[in-house]
Amino acid sequence: MLDNLYLVTSVNINEQIYTIRNKADWRIILSTLSMLQDAELDDDTKSLSLFIMAFEEFSSYEDLLLHQNNLLELSEWFFRFICQFEEPNEAKLGANLYDWETDFNLIIAPINRVINSEIREMEYMHWWTFLGAFAEIGECLFSTVVSIRSKQNKKQKLEKWEATFVKEHKHLFKKRVVNDKATEEFLKKWGLK
Repeated sequence: MLDNLYLVTSVNINEQIYTIRNKADWRIILSTLSMLQDAELDDDTKSLSLFIMAFEEFSSYEDLLLHQNNLLELSEWFFRFICQFEEPNEAKLGANLYDWETDFNLIIAPINRVINSEIREMEYMHWWTFLGAFAEIGECLFSTVVSIRSKQNKKQKLEKWEATFVKEHKHLFKKRVVNDKATEEFLKKWGLK
């Protein structure tokens, strides 16, 4: 069955409809992902924030209590939704080669090129449309940086031009603080890993 023929904006869990804020606009999803990687937030804050940031039905802790029987299934669904209901894998998700927040300026320009518009000026773009554009960005500064980071992660020798590029753009190759450990612990707490 093709779960992604339509741009999904809500889910029915146990006779309760949950709607993603702003019809699953890319900004909502990126903000939520950024929050989940915030090392300064504890798991309880992340749990509350996940539902409040992502779903219209939640605005307080009381809402979590009201829907507590659906929270695990809803969080599982949300993380599958982010991956377009495909199995997440390290290569597809970036394997620490990029961070949506840190690399945003490198990512946004080629997405604008693919969409042929400045997406930050658009009132709405579904997360999956954003991901589709991201998948098609092709050769650009971002893809060059990711390629070099991949080589660095694998301890492969850089070409001469790549080494020069790294020296000239050191800020793009500083160790990124991507808090995968905190995200991993959060997902384990919810039984998602």
